Amino acid sequence: MHDVMVELKQLRLHGMAAAWADLVEQGRSAGLDSARWLIEHELPGVYRVHLPPDPQKLMKQVQQMQAKVQAEIAALEIEASSGGGMVKVVLDGEKRLRSIKIDPEVVDKNDVGMLEDLVLAAITEAHTKVEEAIKEKIGGLTAGMKIPGLM
Repeated sequence: MHDVMVELKQLRLHGMAAAWADLVEQGRSAGLDSARWLIEHELPGVYRVHLPPDPQKLMKQVQQMQAKVQAEIAALEIEASSGGGMVKVVLDGEKRLRSIKIDPEVVDKNDVGMLEDLVLAAITEAHTKVEEAIKEKIGGLTAGMKIPGLM
């Protein structure tokens, strides 16, 4: 840290060394955060330094994006049908069945198997659509990265 102080005093750009010393006297960290603050606030547009991204800021941004995507997924309502619309189901983003509608014309006590197949087909289609919607939402968050456990 002493080398950084010496270098800043030698530069004397816009009172940078004095500002650094003020931060130290105030008990604030004289580490990378202080250097970043000085460069961003004392020397905007004059002295450009490409500092590495602040990992805490990046993590906070990722968490905010993740929370937004999770809320969007939870709010999803996906409808699917089978039998030409005779059976309709709605699943939410957590793949819970929210509603099922069966056209009375498809109900035949002598052919229960057909009705069961139509219900199963509609639920399977809705499940597939929910998976696709989730992948699309997460894909926007990860920008193509393959992160284990997310997909």
